[in-house]
Amino acid sequence: MPAASITASCGNVPAAATLTATDACGTATVTFAETRTDGACAGSYTLTRKWTATDLCGNTAEHTQVVNVTDTQAPVFAGTLPAASINASCGNIPTAATLTATDACGSATVTFAETKTDGACAGSYTLTRKWTATDLCGNTAEHIQVVNVTDTQAPVFTGTLPSNITASCENVPAAATLTATDACGSATVTFAETRTDGACAGSYTLTRKWTATDLCGNTAEHTQIVTVQDNVAPTFTGTVPADIAISCGNIPTAATLTATDACGTATVTFAETRTDGACAGSYTLTRKWTATDLCGNTAEHTQVVNVTDTQAPAFVGTLPAAELAVSCDNIPAAATLTATDACGTATVTFAETRTDGACAGSYTLTRK
Repeated sequence: MPAASITASCGNVPAAATLTATDACGTATVTFAETRTDGACAGSYTLTRKWTATDLCGNTAEHTQVVNVTDTQAPVFAGTLPAASINASCGNIPTAATLTATDACGSATVTFAETKTDGACAGSYTLTRKWTATDLCGNTAEHIQVVNVTDTQAPVFTGTLPSNITASCENVPAAATLTATDACGSATVTFAETRTDGACAGSYTLTRKWTATDLCGNTAEHTQIVTVQDNVAPTFTGTVPADIAISCGNIPTAATLTATDACGTATVTFAETRTDGACAGSYTLTRKWTATDLCGNTAEHTQVVNVTDTQAPAFVGTLPAAELAVSCDNIPAAATLTATDACGTATVTFAETRTDGACAGSYTLTRK
């Protein structure tokens, strides 16, 4: 005979037994009836099974079995579950899977929760993903996946980056302001410039380096080399002297010129060359000023001074009276004259001419 009372899981309820009966006076038939009494949930209920044996005269015998059905079996997730632990870059985190579950005693629902645990920096953290399958009687099954998120990806500079260039020392472009983006957050850009001197003040190299750093310390660098050259000549300051023609006695002093340079300072040297002409007071002065900057670039200015001597010499001292009358026995000797010249020396020659008069003691002396 079936036990009077049993307990069975809702997924494993035994089938009702088929009973037979005998009768001392003939035969007997057995009928079966089962009554279900629902419990707190779909998988928890009671089955009351009653077998009734009846003989040919209506006499009966009964057997009752109570089956207490319980649902203690957890639901089961369907399909392949996500790996228990994975590593992912912060820029490539896989989406959480959508899981379903089945239950031996009915249906099951799946809920999902995700918890973030921050790490050392914004792009380094842990995601704990938990799926919970719950059947109609509150039995649960859980699956947990831990996603270890790391930030090993360098930031990326935005836009077009500066290329290596060659620039004149007076036209060096300002350093560009660069920005950067990061797949896992933000990035800051720092700038440093190093100067390496060359052969002269206006010749040097600028090494410009931009460093993009994200919140986890990953970096990207860009370097630009600016080769600076000084090939611009200095410039004379003010008005420079023009070519002139001048008398030998009135030659102006050479001007003192100065010069400026776009890339530093400049010095001016002066040289004068004399080319003699037909006489001592006729010649050419070629005056040349040369401005030189710190890198050896030069600018020149030349002035030609054409010197001429058109000025007569001048006698020195008091000259003899232009005319005088004297007695023939008291004629003064001719004076000895000297002369100076603005452009050099002068020599004095003397000549005397006699013009006779009416008698031997009357005549004219013309002294020149």
